[in-house]
Amino acid sequence: MPQALLGMEVAELRDALGPGQPEFRARQIYHALYSEKIGDLVQISTLPALLRRDLAASHTVGLPGLARRYDSADGTKRYLLELEDRRTIEAVLMPEPARHDLYSTQVGCPVDCKFCMTALMVWSGT
Repeated sequence: MPQALLGMEVAELRDALGPGQPEFRARQIYHALYSEKIGDLVQISTLPALLRRDLAASHTVGLPGLARRYDSADGTKRYLLELEDRRTIEAVLMPEPARHDLYSTQVGCPVDCKFCMTALMVWSGT
């Protein structure tokens, strides 16, 4: 199973690349993930093409996928996001006149908000 890179620090990225790559490659990947916000590893144009292909074959960015989207009449949008392990989390975007608020939950949230899809799931507490 490909390893997700999102969430790794530079030292962890360096370890993931292995000993055959120069140290600065990990910083390039870190910059692409967190500053450029790339969504596909082959888009990291600062890396050689062969390394991009190899990296994409053995790793993923690690972004969640959109499983479902629910739009409410008041403009609120709920997003059910699927993680790589197929578990889901929910994010809720609540538009306000001066700003937009984004709320999210973790897998298995015990808070039990009535508007939240995650609250409908059984939570084991682990």
